[in-house]
Amino acid sequence: MISIFPDSLIRFAKNSPHPIYAVGGFLRNLYAGLDINATDIDLCGEARVEELGVPYRLQSKKLGTALVTIGERQYEYTPFRSETYFGGKHIPETVQLGVNLQTDAQRRDFTVGCIYCRLADGEIFDPYGGVADAKNKIIRQIHDKVFLSDGLRLLRMVRIAAETGFDIDENTKNCAKSQAHLLADISPERKRQELVRMLNADLMYGVTDAHFYALVYAESAGLFEYFIPEMVQMRKFPQNPLYHNYDVLWHTFHTVKNAHPRVRLAALFHDIAKPKCKLRDGNMHKHAMESARMAKEIMERLRFSNKEIDFAVRLIYNHMYDLKGQASFNKVKIFVADNMDIIDDLMLLNRADALGTGKHNDDLHKFDKVKQAILDENAPYDLSLLKVSGDDLTEIGFSGQDVGLELGRLRRICILDPVLNRREWLVSTAQNDLRIWSKICQEERSV
Repeated sequence: MISIFPDSLIRFAKNSPHPIYAVGGFLRNLYAGLDINATDIDLCGEARVEELGVPYRLQSKKLGTALVTIGERQYEYTPFRSETYFGGKHIPETVQLGVNLQTDAQRRDFTVGCIYCRLADGEIFDPYGGVADAKNKIIRQIHDKVFLSDGLRLLRMVRIAAETGFDIDENTKNCAKSQAHLLADISPERKRQELVRMLNADLMYGVTDAHFYALVYAESAGLFEYFIPEMVQMRKFPQNPLYHNYDVLWHTFHTVKNAHPRVRLAALFHDIAKPKCKLRDGNMHKHAMESARMAKEIMERLRFSNKEIDFAVRLIYNHMYDLKGQASFNKVKIFVADNMDIIDDLMLLNRADALGTGKHNDDLHKFDKVKQAILDENAPYDLSLLKVSGDDLTEIGFSGQDVGLELGRLRRICILDPVLNRREWLVSTAQNDLRIWSKICQEERSV
């Protein structure tokens, strides 16, 4: 057993006067046949970190958790502890360090994360049957008050089950469903972190469609009401059967299932306003715009960065553009040029959206061909590629916001006809535009 651990860690454990244990996901993965190198080795023991005699950086004074350096690697070390909760709060009010292993085990959540290995000799301590559950691929709470200690464990349950491909024990499912309201008290930041991990669950151990099942498990446990309540209205909300095999919620799940990791957040929220638009307007025609607005509110509430929000919102806002292929080539060309920085991701979202209907095999339009045409023609999709600058226009006589407006007009002309992107022609055209604009202004003043 101990041969699977780094030699430097074993030497340290054998020479330490305090028993050192490995615990958690590393051992779970070992018994479940998952990649043990895909998760960290977490350490614990009765001693406080300052008693170990190794370099450390304290992470939590209250919990005693620290990063310790042993050999050339760092490990998270946590002294055995017990915790007490009061008043329905989901953070410990009191913490007692220096307890024994049996007491420490009682504060943990799932049996598969409650397997201890004493590193000096490899002896296994398994107070709740975690080894058998890991081998049988079962997520089981260690007792019925697991979620009362920390409501975030509800999301951890569905995320870990999805990542590992484990089933969730029936009693654990029932407890999660009855205690789903505990999620309401969890901070937005912690919810965001779990959501991101859920949407990337398939990348952890390569379990096919794990990110899809994370959403399915969360829905079956009734978590969205206290997590992303806007999604509840999507449940069983019908769509036109000519174009969709699923209701709005299940279409969303299937869109996420087929989405590239980069666009899964956008996929999760891309149709979130469909029920609202249908009930308000009698149709879903404006759902892309409204979904973008709602997505921004949700992501701000969950404390996503401005960069992440702007990216997802742009994809959602534009995901319905010219689905029927009725826009002219020139309009599509301008649209692609204006969104060149996200066009590849928009195509990924469109493809996932189409596959998520259960009716289509691919995306409905081919922005990639238009994009390639823009690149082949050296069209100035970015203002930096235009052969005149704002300074040039200022010298001609433009000022204020008119500089940006004229640059934008010249850029659009050259996107449609890239051979015109010549400095001489652009300067001449801008001068003519300025003369026309000045004449119009004079006529308006005279009137």
